[in-house]
Amino acid sequence: MPYHELITTNARFWNASGVRLDLGASGIAVETGSLEALLTNGVTFGMPEAMPAGERVTERGFFDIYPTYSRLQSALQNRRQLRHLD
Repeated sequence: MPYHELITTNARFWNASGVRLDLGASGIAVETGSLEALLTNGVTFGMPEAMPAGERVTERGFFDIYPTYSRLQSALQNRRQLRHLD
């Protein structure tokens, strides 16, 4: 299936080309994309958990590209918390 057929209104994109190291009390965590993404400056996409797929995008659409998957998750969590405050 061509990738453009997988894009929906709720798809989210993030940079998968970097290497991220986190040093914390529990040790070292390493987050990387695939070797191909590391070499080609790749962006990937997916559907966040607990979010409906949305409608398939058939015309030009605009999406934010988050710097990492972790930042995407943080942004979504912040939005959920803000909605609960309303």
